[in-house]
Amino acid sequence: MDRMVDRCGLRATFLYLDNVTICGHDQQDHDTNLRKFLQHAKILNLAYNKDKCVFSTGHLAILGYVVRNGVIGPDPERMRPLMEFPLPHCSKALKRCRGFFSYNAQWVPNYVEKARPLIQSTVFPPSIEACQAFSRIKADIAKATMHAIASPSPSRSRATRLT
Repeated sequence: MDRMVDRCGLRATFLYLDNVTICGHDQQDHDTNLRKFLQHAKILNLAYNKDKCVFSTGHLAILGYVVRNGVIGPDPERMRPLMEFPLPHCSKALKRCRGFFSYNAQWVPNYVEKARPLIQSTVFPPSIEACQAFSRIKADIAKATMHAIASPSPSRSRATRLT
């Protein structure tokens, strides 16, 4: 598939395993890119399941993220276990909590500083500072977004996902 994208000169076409995401700066650009992909897919006898496809959307959930008009954030559905995670009551739960938070640290400004009381926590129940850090980090992750998707990628104002 990677070779097909390169060989056919497909623009704004991104592959991941059996998913293809086709983007465009606007509807016309998106439609041109999609039409070109579909033409080459037909020539090469590539199959896709239309029932699983999402065509021409301004909102795309992919790989644990939600992309919408140049803004990216964590997928709320993927965040549900983290948001429902209770305050750690033992060292095993604390390690799991630290893992959840570390994995999502990109969404928390000054993560290391905010997480320090939780990272240094060794007693149960956790200190007031550790409890506050726990709540603050969950809140930061819940409201997280990034407003800049690096150029030269399109702003993804329109996207199609084929599977």
